[in-house]
Amino acid sequence: INPKVASEKGIRNGERAWVSTPTGARLNVQALVTERVGPDTVFMPFHFSGRWQGADMLAYYPNGAAPVVRGEAINTATTYGYDSVTMMQETKTTVCNVERA
Repeated sequence: INPKVASEKGIRNGERAWVSTPTGARLNVQALVTERVGPDTVFMPFHFSGRWQGADMLAYYPNGAAPVVRGEAINTATTYGYDSVTMMQETKTTVCNVERA
């Protein structure tokens, strides 16, 4: 999250934050405050697993199968729209709200 937006939202680097989207998803994530993200953009990796909308799912993994890096799966929060120009699905972008957890 951009430092300007983080400041406006009262979110500090390393703190937990909620990211909510029009799908109804609420993802609990650790904030990384950085200038590398513009003020109109929130970036999240989408290859994580092990948490589901704030809940820790570690107990549900078989022994030895737990993910090494755990976090929310952003794909649960993206919408089902598409770009009318390219006709590409909208799986890598969505509007969201960020608030301090």
